[in-house]
Amino acid sequence: MLKEFKTADTTDREEDFFRTGKGLYGGDAPNRRANGRPNRLQHVRILDPFGAPDVVERWRSKTSNVRPLEMEIGFGPGSFLIARGQNNPATTFLGFEVRTKQCSELLDRVDELNLENVWVVQTDARPVLQSWIADEQLRELHINFPDPWWKKRHHKRRIFTPGFVEVAATKLETGGSVWLRTDVEAYAKHVAELFADSPLFETMSFGEGVLEWTHRETRCVRYGMPVYRLQMRKK
Repeated sequence: MLKEFKTADTTDREEDFFRTGKGLYGGDAPNRRANGRPNRLQHVRILDPFGAPDVVERWRSKTSNVRPLEMEIGFGPGSFLIARGQNNPATTFLGFEVRTKQCSELLDRVDELNLENVWVVQTDARPVLQSWIADEQLRELHINFPDPWWKKRHHKRRIFTPGFVEVAATKLETGGSVWLRTDVEAYAKHVAELFADSPLFETMSFGEGVLEWTHRETRCVRYGMPVYRLQMRKK
């Protein structure tokens, strides 16, 4: 039996974490860093906008006024981010992921390939995108196969919310895009409806091979499962 995808109630602004700038995992990230709780991983390719002054300064030195800049939220196994970095050496990539195992595996690949344009941010992307990325700095923003968060009490954890659309409109440069791939048709429809409410975006589908492949996309195609691909381009 297929799960039913229900649309979240978007009337409560306090439940929209892209509007409040809060994070979802492990409490408030700035407070964690201020209280001496660093990321579990320590690596030269990890950036962190929170914590000690030298840590924050390093973040700023690697991200301020950097263009072109792309971001992937929730890179998972990391195959897309690695391929994207290899194919676009002049672009800086920020990969956001909260799971230590996935971050560690991606860092191993970055070291192995000596990729100097791919950086890991091991924290929730919401407060960082809201407060630590300059307006109109992002060229592309990628979200690949996000968790649908089926249960009603978890709807607030979804990446795509009205607040996300507002923040994306502010942080993307003109002509920049939000790219979504999902295997949940109702989720794709929900995202298209969210962006349809904004006059700043035009939404279109895109086909296989337009972007580098993800691990999940490869499996879906191999086993005949549908993939829904949307590009939301800022006018």
